[in-house]
Amino acid sequence: MDAKINIFVKIVMTKSLSDRIALYADKNKSTGKQFLPAFIALKPEIEQALKDGWTIRQIWNILHQEEKITCSYQWFRTLVDRSVLQIQKAASAH
Repeated sequence: MDAKINIFVKIVMTKSLSDRIALYADKNKSTGKQFLPAFIALKPEIEQALKDGWTIRQIWNILHQEEKITCSYQWFRTLVDRSVLQIQKAASAH
């Protein structure tokens, strides 16, 4: 265990903050993308539920309870806004 700590200390002490941030970013760059396939698969159902008058929170609650969506509500709301609501806004603007 001490060897792991020593290696970590060496890395932290020898690399600049920018280098450490870049290293962290490379390791964690797909954080939000892991939820995208499930969202895309459910997108037609989500769009229909919105058209039927259900709120984003209600949709997320049931999908999260069913374990079809595992992301946070905030991230789900971002995905809905980016892929569903913006398309609806653009369509109604024309």
